[in-house]
Amino acid sequence: MTTFPKRFQNQLAFVLRHRPYSETSLLVDLFTEKSGRITAIAKGARRLKSSYRGVLLPFQSLAVLFSGKGDVKTLTGAEPV
Repeated sequence: MTTFPKRFQNQLAFVLRHRPYSETSLLVDLFTEKSGRITAIAKGARRLKSSYRGVLLPFQSLAVLFSGKGDVKTLTGAEPV
């Protein structure tokens, strides 16, 4: 497993739902094994060439990488498991 700086968290998660946030971003509700339910912003997820397209689907099992201190985290990576 790769080590990341302390401000990043790498966890397994399920996508509960997603909804548009801005012109190119999505708000994604995730259920993680360590943090429970979190909300994260996936910046650029609605762009045609986004690496998140086809990954952030409801009930999809993912390995996610996110950061942030507040209620809404920033999603920095997601891969299907």
